[in-house]
Amino acid sequence: MGLLRRRMLALLLALGGVLGATAPAAADSSLPPVEYLKVCDVYGAGFYYIPGTEICTNPVNGDTRWQAEDDQTIRTWSPLVLQLMEQTEAANRAIEAAAVAIAIPTPIILSGDRFALAGNWAQLAGYHAFGLASAFSFGNALSINAGVGVGLQTFALGTRFGLNLNW
Repeated sequence: MGLLRRRMLALLLALGGVLGATAPAAADSSLPPVEYLKVCDVYGAGFYYIPGTEICTNPVNGDTRWQAEDDQTIRTWSPLVLQLMEQTEAANRAIEAAAVAIAIPTPIILSGDRFALAGNWAQLAGYHAFGLASAFSFGNALSINAGVGVGLQTFALGTRFGLNLNW
């Protein structure tokens, strides 16, 4: 017998064993059907009951609804979706804050000058910010600088102050 025939016979025997092992369970119709997921058609397609409750949720978008005692429909988001929304908002605020920090310039006072003004525009992951800073020199040993930046999406504000001592 060739190698191919032996492999085909082994495959058929294995398949027959799997089918034979499942046949009695499928033939036993005395067991009630198990309902693992109960469809909730009250709010449209795609909703399912959360097991043990009368709360319906759409697992695709997290839309969660139920009837209150006064027959008013309560609509919210699933806890996971709410947490994801919160984390996304926090990440967006952090990106805008980073854009603001990048936008705040450091003005350079040239030799012989007493004042400098600088401006920057920054863009980070679609978030834009503008920064403006100035510096004042008090002789050769001391200078101060300050800057402000503002994000242009949520108007996040950042400031800084600096002191330089030279000797």
